[in-house]
Amino acid sequence: MIQEVYAQAIAARLLVHELDANEGRPPRQFEPLPSYPAPPVEPVDRDEAMSMQTVEDTHLERHW
Repeated sequence: MIQEVYAQAIAARLLVHELDANEGRPPRQFEPLPSYPAPPVEPVDRDEAMSMQTVEDTHLERHW
């Protein structure tokens, strides 16, 4: 899904640049798209994640 949206965004930019060129206008500047594909995310150790959640839950309980 993201790949399709990304491809359509690039195609739309190319079309706008072509239309601008046909009208003798300078090419429009677009905000950069986020990098694709996204950088890989390191796998999370399930046991470590559970212990971190317990610490966060304990911290929240103390403030409520």
